[in-house]
Amino acid sequence: MEMKLVIFFGLMVMVLNHASPANGDITCQEALMDLMPCKEYLTGSGPGTPPITCCIGVKTVSDAATTRDCRRNLCECFKKAAAGIPINPDRLRQLPDLCHVSLPVPLDPKIDCATIPQV
Repeated sequence: MEMKLVIFFGLMVMVLNHASPANGDITCQEALMDLMPCKEYLTGSGPGTPPITCCIGVKTVSDAATTRDCRRNLCECFKKAAAGIPINPDRLRQLPDLCHVSLPVPLDPKIDCATIPQV
């Protein structure tokens, strides 16, 4: 299972790397790499709280996603990445609170990325 996740993330990085960021925003590849420490927590195979490295990644991505277009692109990126991983939706929703990060949209694998507001 672990090897499948590594291969999956590697493929996602290769496939999504071609998208160039607008206005210097964070890319899908960068965001996925920043959030890799969250994998075990989000799949339920790790402890009941995210590691500090996960929270640092969440904060980094949140701070770098400065435009609505960037947030929408990352939303689509994360939805595609999450489709191949058995993410625990409860843990996903708890992540911002546990990491003390305020996000402009709820974390939900079923979110309509087109509805992400301008902040």
